[in-house]
Amino acid sequence: MEFKFERKAHHDVLFKFGHGRYLDAWSFLHIISGFILGLFVLLFDFDRLIGFSVILLLLFFYEMFEVFTNIAEDVENSLLDVFCGGLGAMLVLIFSPFFLPILIQTLIVFLLIAFFVLFIGWRSYLSRRLVKKDSVQNLKNNVSCYGLTARRNIILFFGLAIASIPSPILFAFDFKLAIAWFVFICFFIAFIIHRRVV
Repeated sequence: MEFKFERKAHHDVLFKFGHGRYLDAWSFLHIISGFILGLFVLLFDFDRLIGFSVILLLLFFYEMFEVFTNIAEDVENSLLDVFCGGLGAMLVLIFSPFFLPILIQTLIVFLLIAFFVLFIGWRSYLSRRLVKKDSVQNLKNNVSCYGLTARRNIILFFGLAIASIPSPILFAFDFKLAIAWFVFICFFIAFIIHRRVV
C-alpha cells in the first residue's frame, strides 16, 4: 500500500463541492465535524486538552484514510481539513459554558446539519463522476506526486501530525514546552524537506 497525495487542484479556493488546493466546500463539513467531536468531549466529560489531542489524532487518521482510499486531495488541503476540524472542536471547548446547558440539542442540530451537508456533497460528487466518464484516466494523468514531491508531502503531513497532536497535552503541563515542541518539530520538518530538495 502506497501513501501518496493525488492530483493538484485547479483552484486554490473552491466555493462549491469539489477539489480546492487549500479550501473547498468540504472544509465547512470538516469544521462541523470538529464541532461535533468537541461536543462529544463535553458530553462524556473528558479532559478538554486530552480530548482535543484525541480529536486531532482522529482528524489526521481520517485524512490518512482518504489518501489510502484514493480520494484526490493536495497535501495542503488535507492539512487544512485537519485545521478546520480542530478549529470547530476548539470553538466548542473554548465556549463550553455556553454549550453545556443545551448540549444535547446542539449535538442533534449539528448532526442533522452535518448529514445534510454530507448528502449535498455526496450528490455533487456523484453527478460529477457521471459527467466525467473518463475520470479514472484523468486522475491517472493528473497524479503529480512522485519522487521528491511525494516525499515532501509525506514528511509535511506526518511531521505536522507529530507536532500538533501532543501539543494540547503538553500545554497542560507547560505553555512554553508546548510552543517549544511545536516550533522544534516544524523546524525539523523544514530542515528535512530542505535537505531532500537541495
